[in-house]
Order: sequence, then structure tokens, then C-alpha cells
Amino acid sequence: MLPDLSVNRSTTVERVSDALRAAVLSGELTPGTPLREVDLAERMKVSRGSVREALVRLSDEGLLRRTSFRGVEVKQLTADEIRDLFVVRKLIELTAVDAAGTAGAAALAELRRAVDEFGQAIRTGAAVDRNRADMFVHITLVGLLNSPRLSRIHGELMSELQLALVSQYRDSTILPGTELTNRHEEFLRMLLDGDTVGAREQLERRLDLAQRLLLGTADPGEN
Repeated sequence: MLPDLSVNRSTTVERVSDALRAAVLSGELTPGTPLREVDLAERMKVSRGSVREALVRLSDEGLLRRTSFRGVEVKQLTADEIRDLFVVRKLIELTAVDAAGTAGAAALAELRRAVDEFGQAIRTGAAVDRNRADMFVHITLVGLLNSPRLSRIHGELMSELQLALVSQYRDSTILPGTELTNRHEEFLRMLLDGDTVGAREQLERRLDLAQRLLLGTADPGEN
């Protein structure tokens, strides 16, 4: 699962981070899985220092959690954390809908491509690819704001939400594929037709539903 990353130090940290991030977001490393420096260093043939830096980086991204007794482990989102992430997600994505009216043709074309790629992933991809394509539609939507800072914040929270998504929906999408495709297509048509109110209402309903479904993945002891 994890590759041999025997290269220079700075590149090694990047590659260790990328490999672990991919394993977490694909569900190969499930929430609660302990990550031990010695084991990872041996398996990936890198120094413990490189692994340590990578673990700090992924902890800062919200994908890992350091506990007093178990050390570093893949983060298990609590119900309160999921709710908080959706508060921020809704603020950013609904603001992006308002920006669609002033977005350039290139940005809207990119959103069109993201929706098309999602439809293709539904038809031919594995569940992890479909879920990733769905998230990319929302990330591309936020790109309409033309704000690197908001895009970074949104990207980080989407990665955290992916933790909850893969723990429950690793082998399927959160909703039937055809339904998701139709909703993305409907949303895009509203944006292109200038129906900002309708697009906001439709997106807000979808986000509320996604939140309710993902709350089923939270730590039951911390609801």
C-alpha cells in the first residue's frame, strides 16, 4: 500500500505526506487507525524524522489526531466537528453561488467540466473516484470566488469531511449516482440561467442532507 520513498529529505517529506494523505482519504487507513513512526519508517524505507514531519503536516490539515495514550491516529470526526465543518462549508459555498453572476466564462466552463467529469465517474469509476469527483464539483464551485485563501480553507474542510465519508461510504456514494448527477446538472443549469435564488436553495438542501447522512459516522460517545 505504501511505496518506497528513498529520496532526498524535502522530497521525502512531501511524498510521505502525499502517500499517507491518499491512504487516509481513500479509506485504506480508516478512522482510529494508529500511525507509528517506527513502523511507517520501516515500511516506507525513510527516516523517522521524515515520517514525523509528515504526521505533523497531516495533523495540521485536520486528518490526524494526537492523543495522550495512543499517539497519532487517523482522525474520527465527532458529531460536533461535522456540524461545525458544515457551518463553514455552507457559508463558503453559498457565497460562491452569489459570485457566479460575475464569474468569467473560463471559471464557469471549469465548473461545467467538473460536472461532466462527475457524470463520467458515476458511469465508469470506483466509489472512491465517484466521491472524489463529487467533492471536486464543490471545490470548483468555490473557485468562482477567485480567492486562494477561501479555496484553501474550503479544500481543507472538504478533506476532513472525506474522513467521515469514506468511513461509511467507501464502497458507494452518499446518494445514488444518477440522483447526484441530476442534482449537479440541475444546479449548474440554474447558475448558467442566472437563477441564483434557486441555485442557493437547491445547494442548501443538498448540504443539509449530506450533513444529516454524515452525522451517522460520528463518534457516538461525543454527539
